[in-house]
Amino acid sequence: MADSLRGEFQEFVDKSADELHRAVEQKIIGLGFECNREFRVQERGDCRSGRVDLLVSDKHGNQCGIEIDASSPREKSFAKLACLKSGIILLRKSSTAEDYLQDGVLVVAGGISLPKTKIITKKSELNLSLFEQKPSESVWDDYLQHRKNKKAPLTQTALNRLATAVNEANELGYSTDNVLAECMLRNWQGFEVSWIEQKKYQRNSLINEITTRPSNPEGFVVING
Repeated sequence: MADSLRGEFQEFVDKSADELHRAVEQKIIGLGFECNREFRVQERGDCRSGRVDLLVSDKHGNQCGIEIDASSPREKSFAKLACLKSGIILLRKSSTAEDYLQDGVLVVAGGISLPKTKIITKKSELNLSLFEQKPSESVWDDYLQHRKNKKAPLTQTALNRLATAVNEANELGYSTDNVLAECMLRNWQGFEVSWIEQKKYQRNSLINEITTRPSNPEGFVVING
């Protein structure tokens, strides 16, 4: 009987006990044995009657009780099987594939509880190769933190667009570090060359206005003296 049950129920490791009970019963019946569920016995270990999960009988009248436990045998299972001539404890998710005897009862693994494998995914690194003039490490780290603070982590697609715009700014004389610093200073999430050129135009216009303003504005009277 043990050979017919050992390792046959791996698919039920994470399923309900009732599903496993039905599967074991069907397996045993399919082997030509008679199977009775919830067979009553006089003792379950606390001076009260109990029920063995399955009672298997062959055509010669030989019987074997089967208790189906989770990952380790229960004391009640030993007590109930002691009321029968023979018995097996079938574990739904055993920690070992090997059979073993405990208190004179054979313990068999119906399924094995496999250790969960922790999947470690390598953190993807952004490709900076599109920058014609790469940023310094410190400025780049600051910029990434800036994007994170804005709840807009930098993706490769966004980086490619940023690098294209920064390259255009490089051709106009702006360094990559200065462009990124400007983005952080002005709390920009992205960057377009027109933004920084507009700032430059406004600044130059203001300087030109100041430098060309008359030293003696109309309306003021100069008093010699």
